[in-house]
Amino acid sequence: VGFKPGFGEGFMPSNSIDYEFFFGGQSNQYFGFELGFTSTPKINKYSTLYGGDYYPGAIRALEPGTWQTWQPEYDNFGFYCGINRYIQILSTGNLRGFGFVGLTYIDIHAATNFIADDLGVPSSGDINAALTTYDANKIITMIKLGLEQNFTPYIGWRFAYTWKNYAAFGKIHSLEYPDLPVAIMPKNTNALYLSVFLVF
Repeated sequence: VGFKPGFGEGFMPSNSIDYEFFFGGQSNQYFGFELGFTSTPKINKYSTLYGGDYYPGAIRALEPGTWQTWQPEYDNFGFYCGINRYIQILSTGNLRGFGFVGLTYIDIHAATNFIADDLGVPSSGDINAALTTYDANKIITMIKLGLEQNFTPYIGWRFAYTWKNYAAFGKIHSLEYPDLPVAIMPKNTNALYLSVFLVF
């Protein structure tokens, strides 16, 4: 997941390998349904702020000549369901394209762990905390476009582009400072998936 400028971009970890497990069925050759579970395992990085930089969402910047290092972390999980529309690509063989539209419930957890600064105390403009946590959940829109093919009667592959409307979360304020402007703000995500599935 990515974050918007001023609310986690460049500070929060963003690139990750996600996992997805899905189950589906077809009512006819054109339409089917799909249910699934998706997860982003915990990822983290070290981020250093310098004088003039802002902690995500903060109004006041760090004082000139100061610095501070944090270890932000992020993970999520969710469940989704929706409808697939299939289109046969070739007149022979079983390669087909598909489009999916559905809804997904996403639960986000993030945290920023204070590591060190030049003052020896955890402070960042508006806040003074060694650990700041963010939790939110929401039902958002999910779209997939891709190709799939059975290479045996029982096993197939799928390659898909997936878009999720994470921007619908808006600002996620910290649990420790719900009344302050400090917050992270996810932006819509784009991902590519390569999957193997079983046919029953």
